[in-house]
Amino acid sequence: LITKYREAVQNQELDTAVTKIINEAIVQDEDNEVVKIMLDKLEFGDNVKKMISDEFTYITDLLDFNISPYKIFENWYVDGRLYYHVIIDPKDPKAGIKEMRYLDPRKIRKVKETKAKRMAQGVVVKEVAKEYYIYSDRILNTKQVSGNSTNDGALKIAKDSIIHVTSGLTNPNGDMILSYLQKAL
Repeated sequence: LITKYREAVQNQELDTAVTKIINEAIVQDEDNEVVKIMLDKLEFGDNVKKMISDEFTYITDLLDFNISPYKIFENWYVDGRLYYHVIIDPKDPKAGIKEMRYLDPRKIRKVKETKAKRMAQGVVVKEVAKEYYIYSDRILNTKQVSGNSTNDGALKIAKDSIIHVTSGLTNPNGDMILSYLQKAL
C-alpha cells in the first residue's frame, strides 16, 4: 500500500491537494519554532518543566523538525506511518539518545513470536513470547517476515529501539494501517 500511496501522490492534482494540506498543518516562519511544548497546566515545579522543555527541544533538534517539518509531515501523511530508529551509546546508555534515524516503512516489520500456554480445563491461549522489528535494505512484505524466519541480511532490532507513529486509520478488520490517501486510491 505504501508504494501505491507514493505512486498516487505523483499525480499532479493529488500532489497539489497534499501540498495544501501540509501548508495548512505546518506553519513555519523565521522567528518562531514550528512546534512548541506548552507546560502551563502541568502541576510540577519549574525545574521539572525546564527539564521536559529541554528534552523536547533536544528531540526536535535530533529530528531536524524545525528545519524540515514539511518532509516529515509529508512522509507521515502519505505513508500513514513513520518509523525512527533510536540510537544510544551502548557503553553509556544513561547519556540518552544520540541519534534518530528515519526508516523507510516498507523495509521494516514488527514480529511477534507467540507460544501456546495451556490454561485450566484444557484451554490453549497464545501469548507473546518475544517482540522485535526486522529491518532489511530490501522492501519487505508480510510473507517474507513471519514467526522465526527472516530474510538473509535482515537486521533484528529491539522493540524499544523503534519509535512508530501511525495515521490512526485502519482497514475494517483493524489489522492494516492506512494512509489518509486511501480514499484517493
